[in-house]
Amino acid sequence: MLSGLPLGVLLALGATVFFSGAILISTVASRRLDSSAGSMLSGVANVAVGAALIGLQALAGATWALPTWRGVVGFVLGGLCGTFLGRWLFFSTIRRLGPTRATVFQTLSPLAAALMAWVFLGQHLGLEGWAGTLMAAAGLVLLTPRAGRQAEGSGPQSASRLALVWGLGSAVAYAAGSLFRSVGVASWNEPLVGATLGSAFGLAALLGVAHRHLRGVYTQIRAHPGSARLFLAVGALQIVAQAMLIASLNHIPVALTVLLASIGSCVPAR
Repeated sequence: MLSGLPLGVLLALGATVFFSGAILISTVASRRLDSSAGSMLSGVANVAVGAALIGLQALAGATWALPTWRGVVGFVLGGLCGTFLGRWLFFSTIRRLGPTRATVFQTLSPLAAALMAWVFLGQHLGLEGWAGTLMAAAGLVLLTPRAGRQAEGSGPQSASRLALVWGLGSAVAYAAGSLFRSVGVASWNEPLVGATLGSAFGLAALLGVAHRHLRGVYTQIRAHPGSARLFLAVGALQIVAQAMLIASLNHIPVALTVLLASIGSCVPAR
């Protein structure tokens, strides 16, 4: 039976497969439904599917460890950083720079995760580990689809600079989300419950920020029910991927988890 590093890598790679599937489906769905509506629908599915899976576990007789304040706070902050802040900054970058250039920033998440894990968790990668992380990040950049001759999302220089800041912020936010989840699962080893809890708080924050536009979002959803269903499927895949990713943090460093998960952001159909 697998354990330790092999199990952690297998879980992270499994999460990457689910994340990649979610990206492919969202690429099709976003042709008719914009990212705001898609984010909300996928967030709703995150929570609903997560709760349903927890219910199935209960029916199967599963028991859960008692929550700890450190675990709860870690999962909540992980959800706010990843599900809300990282996603919001990422889609803001897409609107200004286009999806291709926005995706490039996600390849910086492993480096940000490695640095933060070193500073805050004391996870030392060593010279070989840093060299491997840098090489892998460079490889992810090369795998990222290139923009066409015309610049995507061209606009005033000041707006482009702000978009660059948001792009970097999204990479750091996603990395911070994994860092907080690592702290959470180390204290409260319930990956699925933690992923669902974080998604619930992330969705609440997302709805709070976009509450003035909910009527327009509802109109879009009614106009394109097929795309709406696809985004719900995206959310279902995402919550499974998040739970697997959190489980992998029990066995491998944060930087390696984020690095493996980042492979999914370079799916060409993105």
